[in-house]
Amino acid sequence: MAAIPELGSREIRGWVGQSNFEKGWQYARDGAVFDGKRQGMVLKGQCEGSSGGPYRAWVKFGRKGIEEADCSCPVGDGGRCKHVAALLLTYGEKAGEFEEAKDLDAVLAGKSKEELVALIKRMVAVEPDLEELASIPLPGAGKAGRTEDYARQAAAVFRRAGDGWGVEREIARGLEEICKVGDGFAEAGEFGGAAAVY
Repeated sequence: MAAIPELGSREIRGWVGQSNFEKGWQYARDGAVFDGKRQGMVLKGQCEGSSGGPYRAWVKFGRKGIEEADCSCPVGDGGRCKHVAALLLTYGEKAGEFEEAKDLDAVLAGKSKEELVALIKRMVAVEPDLEELASIPLPGAGKAGRTEDYARQAAAVFRRAGDGWGVEREIARGLEEICKVGDGFAEAGEFGGAAAVY
């Protein structure tokens, strides 16, 4: 398996910019990053924020360094924020503390049907809005959901987001996830399903 490349201050600063580098350095120094994980060529972690959080940050590496990154903070689109800087700087100092974790596909593939059902029930108990997803057809099932089903999902995205600062990213992510279902129907040649989603 390929190893995550070592990044110096110059590379991190080049990715996030000087201001975010300095703020991220302070966060890293203060121990704001926690729950760090490595999944192959991806680093993940959470970082406390100055006005909310914790925020979920991740960085994907390629042969030449950082390929892409993202953060759930209001300004983290593209992963060029202080939280991503803190994640990278923390990893540089404490790589051994980042747990090696399997990727989600591998974890789910290793579970029995009974375990998957139990897991979904636990997820719904934590996030009741997910219950509706269980009844909506997905690509490959041979049947399409109704347009109303996906419209309810979209309305729920707006409802959950509220009206605070930075909710646009959360709304965009939620709608993008619904669109991915439509893309899946289209890729499977199930154009009725794709039309229902879109």
